[in-house]
Amino acid sequence: MFPQIPAKLPPAIIKSHDVAEFIMSRDMQEHDPTGPVALAWRWALTGQGPTPITLMDWDTGPPSRLDMQWQIECPDEWQGRIPWDEIRAARSVLWWLSSGQEDEVPSDLLPIEPATTAEERRSRSLQLRQVPMPGPGRLPGGLSTWD
Repeated sequence: MFPQIPAKLPPAIIKSHDVAEFIMSRDMQEHDPTGPVALAWRWALTGQGPTPITLMDWDTGPPSRLDMQWQIECPDEWQGRIPWDEIRAARSVLWWLSSGQEDEVPSDLLPIEPATTAEERRSRSLQLRQVPMPGPGRLPGGLSTWD
């Protein structure tokens, strides 16, 4: 389940309450409420486990930035029950919540989209290419992605 966002965010979360709430509301529309993305939000904001990637029991309160980094880098324990994109999205949530403007997005978390050249359409093969991340921008309502 997606959590209620606490009035005071845990220390490892460096985004503003309003921006986190906006992004989580978008994720709520796009992802399974019982999947890894929902677990990532719940674990990061409340410390309620299991951990989103390794599915370990967790009862030590909200994770530190180091704990989140550990989850981003660990092999997942979903054992094929969840599409890879969902696990990747959960890792992206953890990275985004704890990252600052100076932090470089890990290459395996960069957005990808299908390539669309005419030759690729004719061959009917799907290839993925990296899409550059936009610079710091503005969200609806004048919120900054780095607030």
